[in-house]
Amino acid sequence: MDIEYFRVIKEIQSLNLKIFDHLKNIDDEKARINYLETKSDESKKSLKIFQDEKRELTKKLTSLEEEHFEKEKNLSKAKDNLALASDMNQQNAITKQIENLTPVVESLEEEILITLENIETLDENILDKTTFLDELEETQFETHQEVETKCNEENKEVNTLEQRVSGLLNELTETDKQLIKNTISKFPKRDFLTRANSQKKCDKCKFTLDAQTYSSISELKSIELCTSCKRVMIPENV
Repeated sequence: MDIEYFRVIKEIQSLNLKIFDHLKNIDDEKARINYLETKSDESKKSLKIFQDEKRELTKKLTSLEEEHFEKEKNLSKAKDNLALASDMNQQNAITKQIENLTPVVESLEEEILITLENIETLDENILDKTTFLDELEETQFETHQEVETKCNEENKEVNTLEQRVSGLLNELTETDKQLIKNTISKFPKRDFLTRANSQKKCDKCKFTLDAQTYSSISELKSIELCTSCKRVMIPENV
């Protein structure tokens, strides 16, 4: 081995870090879609809640109006009967009936008004959510197109870089090639490389190397893995 052999490994690391950046860009773009989908789902749930509430209030309104119709009809009939009462006992009985029915009718009218106002508020909320969802759907469509274009560009860069990495790996021995490929796969950020510094420590995790391992690396004898962080180690001067 010579120093150029280790520089090839260093270049593989450099390219892999660029690959990671491009892959992160792809993830960030996809996150835009996921965010919009989450907002859409949340808004659809809110819309359904408003619609369900309106449905229940509409049923309640129908029931109140039917009850109000019956009570008001009874009240009107009682008032008509009062004028036809033939004696004081009838008048008193009908008057009592009117006194009982009047607050019931008024209470029903007030509750009907409140229910109508609540339905109106729900209609406004439903309109707002529906408008928002329509606008969001348009935004999602545009964003999907933007993300697809951006991801295609990023994937082209990734493919180009991976081809370069593949070419560099082929310059290594088969054993070292497999070692590095396996090591890369264990590091999500693809930062698989570290240095054996002059303090005989791993630059990444600061693990102290034994004399034999440090000697093998510094004298370019072999590729070694850090015992602690399991990264590929190269000499400090590469």
